[in-house]
Amino acid sequence: MSNVVQSCTRKPVEQKYFEDNTTVIVENGEEIIKVNTMQVPNGISHGKHLNGPDQVIPADSFICSVPGGHVKLHVQARGVASEPPISVPGLLNRTVARYPDATALATKKADGKWHKITYKQYQERVRTVAKAFIKLGLERYHSVCILGFNSEQWFVADLAAIHAGGYAAGIYTTNSADACYHCLLSSRANICAVQDKKQLDKILSVRHKLPHLKALIQWEGNVDTSVPGVYSWDQVLEMGAKEPNTQLDNVLKTIAVNECCTLVYTSGTVGPPKAVMLSHDNLTWDAYSITERVGDLQPTYDRIISFLPLSHVAAQVVDIYTTLSNAIPVFFAQPDALKGSLVETLKEVRPTRFLGVPRVWEKMYEKIMAVGASSGYFKKQIAMCAKEKGLKYHLARINGALSSSMYGLPIDFTIIEMIKFWVDGSAFGYKMAKSLVFNKIHESLGLDHCTTFVTSAAPLSPDIKKFFLSLDLPIVDAFGMSEASGAHTLSIYPKFSLDSAGALLDGTETMFGGATSPNGPGEIMMRGRHVFMGYLNDEAKTKEAIDEEVLLMKRLLSLSAPSEPCNFSRIKCDESQYTIRYYYMVHKAIEEGIARANKHAISNAQKIQKFAILPADFSVHSGELGPTLKVKRNVVYEKYKDIIEDFYKE
Repeated sequence: MSNVVQSCTRKPVEQKYFEDNTTVIVENGEEIIKVNTMQVPNGISHGKHLNGPDQVIPADSFICSVPGGHVKLHVQARGVASEPPISVPGLLNRTVARYPDATALATKKADGKWHKITYKQYQERVRTVAKAFIKLGLERYHSVCILGFNSEQWFVADLAAIHAGGYAAGIYTTNSADACYHCLLSSRANICAVQDKKQLDKILSVRHKLPHLKALIQWEGNVDTSVPGVYSWDQVLEMGAKEPNTQLDNVLKTIAVNECCTLVYTSGTVGPPKAVMLSHDNLTWDAYSITERVGDLQPTYDRIISFLPLSHVAAQVVDIYTTLSNAIPVFFAQPDALKGSLVETLKEVRPTRFLGVPRVWEKMYEKIMAVGASSGYFKKQIAMCAKEKGLKYHLARINGALSSSMYGLPIDFTIIEMIKFWVDGSAFGYKMAKSLVFNKIHESLGLDHCTTFVTSAAPLSPDIKKFFLSLDLPIVDAFGMSEASGAHTLSIYPKFSLDSAGALLDGTETMFGGATSPNGPGEIMMRGRHVFMGYLNDEAKTKEAIDEEVLLMKRLLSLSAPSEPCNFSRIKCDESQYTIRYYYMVHKAIEEGIARANKHAISNAQKIQKFAILPADFSVHSGELGPTLKVKRNVVYEKYKDIIEDFYKE
C-alpha cells in the first residue's frame, strides 16, 4: 500500500504544446515521447484544429464541465498509459482496416437464424446514420439519447452520434417519463432513438418541454410516422444514404481525442442523476487497458454476449469498445435475458468471455443447486467428490502452490512427489472431475468455451465464488464506476483473491483516504487516463469529485451483512399490514435472528444494533431505489429521518 500511496502523491507527467501543434510528454524536465502532431492544412489557421478525429487540442486543465471543452490527457512516459491516444472514429477506422470481413454484430431474427454484419458493414451503417443525424439537425456538442434494449441499432446510434460530433447518451429502459425528461433536457438532446412504441410514448409525453429535441427515431415495431418528427429506422438509413460524405467528413476533422463523446448518467443515489462526461481517450484507453490485462483476446475468435444495460458504463466499455478494439463479434441476447432466456442464448452462442452481475451468477447457482437436489444418491456423491477436487486444485493454483503447465503439479516437485501426485493427487482427481462432472455442467450453462468469468457492479458473495470455483468456473472481480470510464480494477485467474475487488489496471493509481483525507475514512481516490472530464454543466460537483492533483475522489459507504443473514418471506395481509410491524412477536423473531447473526460478526462494528420495520419495501416507483436498484440514501433519510433519528436516542 505504501508504494501505491507514494506513486499517487507524485505529480503527473507534463504535456507541452508548441506553436507547430506538436504535443510532447515531459517527465522530470526531460522530453520523453512525442504523442501527437497536428499538421494543420495550408491556409487554415492553427486555432481551428482541423486534423481530427485523432488530434489532441491544447488544454490547460485536466477537468472540464462545459460542452465543447477539452482537457489535458494523463498520458505517461512509459507503460500501458503511454499508448498513443485514439478517437472512437479512429478506433473504428483502424479495426476495419485490419479486419474488414470479421463479424462485428449478430442479431437473432424471428426465424431463429442469426443475422450478422461485418466490421466494414458496421462502419458503413455508422456513417450512414451519422449523416442522417446531421440532416435531422444534430448540432455539435448536443446529444443523441438512446432508449432501448441492447441491439445493433443501439450500437450504431451510439457511434453515429459520436461520428456526427454529438454526444451519445444512454437512458435506462426502466426510467419514468420524468426521468427521461431530465436526461434529454440536461444533455440538450436533438435526437432520441427509442426501441418501441412504449418508449416512444414516454418521450412524446414530455416532448413539449424539450426545446432542443428535433427528431424521434423508433427502430422496432410499427412506427406511426404521421406524428411530426417521428421516423422509422429504415427512413433514417434511407435518408443517410442519400447524403454526401462531405459534411460528415468536415465534422470528423473537428473532433479531438480529448473532448467529450459520451454522457453516462449516474444512478442518482445522492441527488438528481449527473451527466458524466467521458472523452474519446477515456473510453478507448480503458478498453485498451482491459485488453492488456486480459492478455489473450483473439480477434475474430473470441465472442461475447451483450445483455447488461448499455446505459451502464460497464456494458459500454466492454460490449462496445473492448470488442471494437479487438475485432470481437458481439451477439445480442433477447430482451428478456435477465428474466430467464440468457442461458438459452449462452448455450447457442458459447461465448469465450462472460461478464455478469451478481444476480446473474446467483441465478445460475440456484439452477445448479436445483438440478443437484433432484439427482440420485450416486450422482450426488460423485458431484461432491468432484467439487472437493476442483476447489482444492483451484485454491492451490490461486495460492501459487501449483504449476499450470502440468495440470497442477507442485512447482518444487521431486520425482517421488510427481509419481505420488499423478497416482492419487490433485492432477488425477482434478482431471477425472473435469471429465465426469465439470465439462457437463459447463456445457449445460453454455460456458464450455468460456475462459474468462467476471463479476462486477456489486459484490458477489465469497461463498458463491467458492461454489463456482469448485465447479471449475473461477469468477474474478472487476471494480469501477461511471466516473472511471467503467473499469478501474480487473483480476485474472489465477492471480486473484476471493475477497478482493480486483487488481488495479496497469496505468492507474489508487489510494484510500484516512481520517485526514478531505472526506474522511471510506474515501477511495483514483487517477489515470480513465478518470472522467467532469459533470456536464456542474462545475461545483466536478471540483468536489476531482482535486487539483487529478485524483477522482469517491466516498464509498458500505453496509456489512452478517454471514448468516435473516430472510423473511413476504406475507400477504389485509388491513393488518399497517399494524403488523408493531406486533411484538414479529419484533421478537427478528431480534432472535439478529442475535444469531451477531454471533458471527468479527467486531462490534459489524453487529446490527437497532432495527425498524418500514411500512413498505424500497422500490424504484416510491423513489428509494434508482434504475440500477441502488439505494438513494438522501431520499431514504428524508422519508424516514424520524425513524433514523430514533436509533440514536437513549
